[in-house]
Order: sequence, then structure tokens, then C-alpha cells
Amino acid sequence: MLGFNDGMTMAFRGDAEAPTAMIEVALFGSADQSAYDALTEILCERASRILGVPSARIYVKYTEHERWGFNGFNF
Repeated sequence: MLGFNDGMTMAFRGDAEAPTAMIEVALFGSADQSAYDALTEILCERASRILGVPSARIYVKYTEHERWGFNGFNF
């Protein structure tokens, strides 16, 4: 699932003039640090290329979930 909220004001170190992006990843289960490192690198590179936001202004937030429900049942 993807959702985009365009036109939001985001500030980094008090600077709201430069473009900024935040990516949230909800993960079913968990992963090791190297997997997070690799995914963060890929997400920042692609978001920077596609959105034109410098990688230094892209933030990635991960949340691990033990349970995930879909279509009336749980994983």
C-alpha cells in the first residue's frame, strides 16, 4: 500500500524551505540490521530520484508488528 500527502510543510533543523520526505514502513515480523540498512539506502535513493528530495532530507521510520489482520483473519 502506498499513500502520498503532497504539499505538507515539514521542517528539519528549523528549515521548512527545502523539500523533505518521510517514509513509513510497517513490517510484519522483524528483520536484522543489515536488511534495514539496505532498504533505507534503496528507499532514499529512489525517493530522491523520483521526488527530487535530497537524500539528506529523507527520513525512514520502521515499525515492527507481531500481528497483522487482513480480510477477516490474522497472520
